[in-house]
Amino acid sequence: GDVYKRQLNGQSDDVTKFWTLQYKLISRMNSVINKYPEAIANGASEATVEQILGQCYFNRACAYGKLASHMGDVPLVTEAIDIDEALKRGRTPVSEIKELIYSDFDNAVQRLPESYAGIQYATKGAALGMKARYALFFKDYKIAAEAAKDCMDLGVYKLNPDFGHLFATTTKSDPEFVFVLQRSFTLGNSKDWTAHEYIDNSQASLPRMVGGWVTPAPSWDLLAMFTCTDGKAIDKSPLFDPHKPFDNRDPRCSETIIPFGEKFMGVVWDPSKKKVWTDEYNREIKNSDCLLNEQYASYTGLALKKGMDEGMLANGNKADPAHIILRYADVLLMYAEACQATGDEGNARTALNRVRTRVNLPDVTSSGNALRDAIRLERRLELAFEQCRLYDIRRWKGDSGKSVMAELFGPDG
Repeated sequence: GDVYKRQLNGQSDDVTKFWTLQYKLISRMNSVINKYPEAIANGASEATVEQILGQCYFNRACAYGKLASHMGDVPLVTEAIDIDEALKRGRTPVSEIKELIYSDFDNAVQRLPESYAGIQYATKGAALGMKARYALFFKDYKIAAEAAKDCMDLGVYKLNPDFGHLFATTTKSDPEFVFVLQRSFTLGNSKDWTAHEYIDNSQASLPRMVGGWVTPAPSWDLLAMFTCTDGKAIDKSPLFDPHKPFDNRDPRCSETIIPFGEKFMGVVWDPSKKKVWTDEYNREIKNSDCLLNEQYASYTGLALKKGMDEGMLANGNKADPAHIILRYADVLLMYAEACQATGDEGNARTALNRVRTRVNLPDVTSSGNALRDAIRLERRLELAFEQCRLYDIRRWKGDSGKSVMAELFGPDG
């Protein structure tokens, strides 16, 4: 609520909850990391303890990565301390925190397997990929490039040729998934319309005609950023028709945003019409996704398609797709960005174009800032609504003394 009201501060519930949850996780991981020799001494399987220890290093690294990337200097605690001491503990510079993060990920890599036969936990690839993510945020490009390359060299992951399949409610696992959190109806863990956070709410982004309230909604700026199939921007491509803005576009455009006139979950999506066809009644009815009928319809006239399908309407508006934290396309783009920043433009282009080839876009052949901007644009389009954007724009801000919008899209934003 405070985010949307622009009233977010250090006392907001979302901030205090974020802080508390990370330190609870850190405290529990510290307990295992500091006491595991006792378990081995008392007869526990050393192999089992080592794998659990790997998970603890991974979780602690991720928790400190979240804290430092959001808040900068934070207290660094690796031992058991009481409340009085905790209240006196000052903030530790990010320069020290990130060294622990990298060390913890390295310790996790040494102990974690490449895959699991049953329930999925963090893997060797997940530790390498997440190390790359935080190293990139801290602009340690060499470390980021090495971690991403090590993840790629495992040979475990590959891009799924069907981009839309990755986000279907029925997709539980995929060779492109590097790190996901599993959901399960059986275990009571689902994407639920009652969830407080919009990102984990199966109802929030749905059109009003199928029971949602279109919050959040895609922006026209995002729609405009998808290039045409010739790889050119809409203001430069002869393929673009403003009357049919979804035609001849990057295929991810119509997989991310519902195209006008497309039947979606049995209802034609067309916010310009006061009545639209619905399969439920087999006729046209009043369109509650039109601002002429409903003041709380999508304010942009756009609606999210990525991750939304008929599975959201079953089981009382609950669904249990895997929650994607990191996938292979992100690893490739992180590698591309880190390589470009260190002057390795050949490998940067190769990794970038692997992602573009999946959706049949022409290769990028540019260099310098043009290559940098192409990688940044690719991240925006490939990873839209996957909770990467905040990290990206904060990382890029100030690289050339301009605002992020001006760097990417020109002085007019």
